[in-house]
Amino acid sequence: MAVGELVRQYRKAAGLSQQDLADLADLSQARVSLIETGRVAIRLDEVVSIAAALDVSSSMFMLSDLVDNFTEDECLLVWQYRQLPDDFRRSASLLMQGLLGVSRAGGT
Repeated sequence: MAVGELVRQYRKAAGLSQQDLADLADLSQARVSLIETGRVAIRLDEVVSIAAALDVSSSMFMLSDLVDNFTEDECLLVWQYRQLPDDFRRSASLLMQGLLGVSRAGGT
């Protein structure tokens, strides 16, 4: 997935308009649109500011090939997970492991 597409998915998952994201990341709405549509290459400083605005790790964008198959729902789940306090994140991870029947080490 292209970085711009991933930015768009995370922005939508956060319930933000392009203008909202632009304001939070100190960019213009036009620049956000160009990034999302892939008409310009995203600069490193923009990756950092957009990631901070969306409260995700900048590595999510820099390693976008690793999340190539994320659906919008999966992006939303990641975003929601990142909004949880640490103790809730641990509980959510344990719940997911229980639902999948796996341990932390990946065994059954």
